[in-house]
Amino acid sequence: MAISYARLAELRHRISLPVLKRVSGGIEGRHRSVFTGHGQDFEDMVAYHPGDDVSDIDWKASARAGEPVIRRFVKETNLSVVLAVDTSRAMRAVAPSGQPKFEVAIDLVDIIAYLARIRGDQLALVYAEGSGPRQLPPRSGTEHLEVIRHRLRGAEPAPDDSMATILTRAESLIKRRSLVIVIGDDYSLDEACEASLKRLRIRHDVVYFSIPDVDLNQLTRSQQAIDVAAGPLPAFLAGALATEPQLAADVGAERARAKAQLADMMQRLAIRYARIGGSEDLEGALTDLFADRGRA
Repeated sequence: MAISYARLAELRHRISLPVLKRVSGGIEGRHRSVFTGHGQDFEDMVAYHPGDDVSDIDWKASARAGEPVIRRFVKETNLSVVLAVDTSRAMRAVAPSGQPKFEVAIDLVDIIAYLARIRGDQLALVYAEGSGPRQLPPRSGTEHLEVIRHRLRGAEPAPDDSMATILTRAESLIKRRSLVIVIGDDYSLDEACEASLKRLRIRHDVVYFSIPDVDLNQLTRSQQAIDVAAGPLPAFLAGALATEPQLAADVGAERARAKAQLADMMQRLAIRYARIGGSEDLEGALTDLFADRGRA
């Protein structure tokens, strides 16, 4: 399902992306910059040095100190929001809601892109196609958001192990502190991905959204199961899950294992994450994840 503009406008009053403490951009926005100047937040008072702006001198404080001192303020600047999206064939599988997982991912991108645009943030995209990783550098504006959506919808399915190359490309793309939002499923991240995420986490605020596969134990004989790699599965397999307790238990155990493994990795890396069963879960997941609206 596509997120309507009216729905996006409604969500902006309940959801906001996290604000970073220190970024190094030069465009006015809503994040605290490493540069000081005529901003809104008072930082500290320091001795005047040749070359400082004379208008920054606090004359009353200078009289008390016996030497010229200046008031420093923190500028507000914009942020780059970097979307790293798994575009592998596995993301064409079905989510618990019955939607293709990739459609849920695009709906999530729509919401994040809208929230980033309304506060003046730039948006970058990193994804992969059959021939390798692709990227769109950080830019702002409605036209750029449409390009991102067009690129994602038109992307050829990438190999199932492409997330490692996507994250490696993201590392080289991001030049300053950013909000990195990674979108995949319970199986997207391997050891190489964990290493990249660990490096990204040192410099950036990283968030992971997982869109899991539908629970095969919920399938009935009337529903056709299709493997996105191998094609339609024999009809008896869906029925076998209902008649073979051990097979059903094995399927459930594997699903639980993947969920627990993802949770363990996120805990090790101190990365916030959410699992999303479908587009109807997006508002709740985003609200819970960014509920404090605090500084990251």
